[in-house]
Amino acid sequence: MPNGVCKAKKQPVRLASYHAAFLRGRESLWRRTLETAGPPHWRTLYEAAVLESDPDKLLGRIVEAQQAIMDRTEDLNWSEDSPEGVELLFALNALRDLRKMAESDVKHSEG
Repeated sequence: MPNGVCKAKKQPVRLASYHAAFLRGRESLWRRTLETAGPPHWRTLYEAAVLESDPDKLLGRIVEAQQAIMDRTEDLNWSEDSPEGVELLFALNALRDLRKMAESDVKHSEG
């Protein structure tokens, strides 16, 4: 079987398993009760990116979430010691990994 066919079949499984891992970790990451009216803007965009199932929209959602996270880190003066700073760092790393996987899958589907 040619490599492209094999990889094309694995693409949905790779993204689905990556998303599932984030869903499992999501509960423990945001276990704390929020005292505000809702989640911060960056968190909403992060969740939208992680849960996006449309490959055509995924990269756009990732970029949007990364920008919101960077904006928030500027607001906090990038304190990795704060609870939100830890969450921001985790989210940035997760989005970076998800972006690499999505870009790799796009290259494989085009090639």
